[in-house]
Amino acid sequence: MAQALSLSTRDSRLQDAYDQFANGADDNAGTELLSRLLPLVHSAPSSTLFGAIRRMADAPLFLNDEELARLARLFLEAGVSTIQNAVSGAAAALLQHPTQALALSKSPYLLDNATEEVFRWVTPITCFSRTCSERFVLRGVEIDRGERVVLMFLSANYDSQVFSNPGTCDLYRSPNPHMAFGSGHHTCLGMHLARRALRAFLTPFAPLSGHLTQLEPVSYHATPLESSIASLIVSCR
Repeated sequence: MAQALSLSTRDSRLQDAYDQFANGADDNAGTELLSRLLPLVHSAPSSTLFGAIRRMADAPLFLNDEELARLARLFLEAGVSTIQNAVSGAAAALLQHPTQALALSKSPYLLDNATEEVFRWVTPITCFSRTCSERFVLRGVEIDRGERVVLMFLSANYDSQVFSNPGTCDLYRSPNPHMAFGSGHHTCLGMHLARRALRAFLTPFAPLSGHLTQLEPVSYHATPLESSIASLIVSCR
């Protein structure tokens, strides 16, 4: 985790604190993580993500130390598990669609298309809730100001009125107006990093997947928010 953010790994307690927080080890894990993050934010090189966060302490935002640490934690919360979900989901997608994997391995020009289709097919964050800021009517349904609404990204990405054969991972799909990164003011802040990470995985994995055999059905974590794979068991031949 720290390496991915170009941070020094001299303090292994940061990794331990993050692991405990991510695994929900105890109620104090979040506070411990914040205490480890703040010194790193202040000492990170300007060219790194945390260095950019540190600059937010200056005008016009004037963030205090607690706000800086919480912003850094938000990047870790939002950016680590989602990329893990996308990468593991990509592996499952290519193993379940070997013809598509073969096409990608022989046609690198498909990489951008493949990246977008995998994000649609996996949808790392399946839903999110928002508070309606003003009265709105959607397809005849009235939503009052202050009411909570749930945005079902997974449902949108499998909408048969938008996508033909939505249950198939089609690396040739274009256009691909998926909602994996949300939209509008709340479009995912890390979508460019997520795309780069997934491309970096797909490039070597596509040709490798032809030598792998999936031994058991994919096992998923049952969570209301994320599309998360618990296990994907394969053999190499």
